[in-house]
Amino acid sequence: MASLKDVSNIAGVSISTVSHILSGRESRYSNETQRLVRLAAEEANYRPNLLARNLRRGQTKTIGLLVSQFYNEVVGLEMLCAEKGYSLQIGAHHSNFHDIRKVIDGFFRMQVDGLLVFNPDMSDSIIAQVFGGKPTVVIDDLQHRGVDSFVEDIEGAIRLAISTFLKLGHKSIGMVGSISGKIPCHHREKWFREVMKTNGLTVKNNWLLPLNNDTEKNPWERGYVTIKEYLKKWKSLDFLPTALIANNSEIAVGVVRALIDCGIRVPQDVSIIGLMDQSIGQYAPVKITGIDTKYRQIAIEAMDLLIERLDKKEVSKEYYTKIYKPELFERESCSPPVR
Repeated sequence: MASLKDVSNIAGVSISTVSHILSGRESRYSNETQRLVRLAAEEANYRPNLLARNLRRGQTKTIGLLVSQFYNEVVGLEMLCAEKGYSLQIGAHHSNFHDIRKVIDGFFRMQVDGLLVFNPDMSDSIIAQVFGGKPTVVIDDLQHRGVDSFVEDIEGAIRLAISTFLKLGHKSIGMVGSISGKIPCHHREKWFREVMKTNGLTVKNNWLLPLNNDTEKNPWERGYVTIKEYLKKWKSLDFLPTALIANNSEIAVGVVRALIDCGIRVPQDVSIIGLMDQSIGQYAPVKITGIDTKYRQIAIEAMDLLIERLDKKEVSKEYYTKIYKPELFERESCSPPVR
């Protein structure tokens, strides 16, 4: 591997001259000297050690991304980081403190400059303790204090879904996926119960379907297995609500497929709405009505803010909070109840 000394020998200039020119501090040197050094670097196939350079400047130009599941948007975030001169280190957790602490400790050993965290499922005091003063942006269903916070308004999305079903005449409504489970969405059951109660509707416990816990399966597979297991247990359409909210469109795809495979019509027998509207819902056997919680937009804007803070070396005492209003996209999976 070529060194600065190799480049200086080819160019016939000092090592310090080579170092200055190749690190962007070339203004004191003539155009000819700069040209000679760059040609010499190309001839020697010299590649600067960016990590070492950034460490000397007090930065690694690396961001740690902590997620509870893999989002397609992660690819877009990697591209955004690359465009702005940062690399992205990704760590996954299963929504327990031990997992999260282990990933964060790994990020600190890598000396990441800042952190973008999806769904940490932690109190504000624990977040302050774990993230240790690093510039941190959190994306969650809930607003957090002491960090920049981008809120995906799932509570509002649940309210919108139930309102949509009520307008169609549904009164027996259930929810499938991430309910009473270990994924950081357990508060969604609380919101669901509160909105149902506000509208004078009964919540039956067997209409709150925990997502199949096999994390090796894709979300749509887990949605499929969840419904198949439910119908195997109850064996009758009479035990199903006339409407179901799925916690995301991928889960909804599996739910729709399982219902159809069991001879249950969508939307005539059971209507479906998927939260976190995704394009996959438009390719289901019945195109799924979805509620866009703006998570794609949130991910990009959150990363933009983090990079802006890092570039400015800004330690803000006033934290930024933004809550995004959910939006309904009507397709084919909802209709008035027929039973």
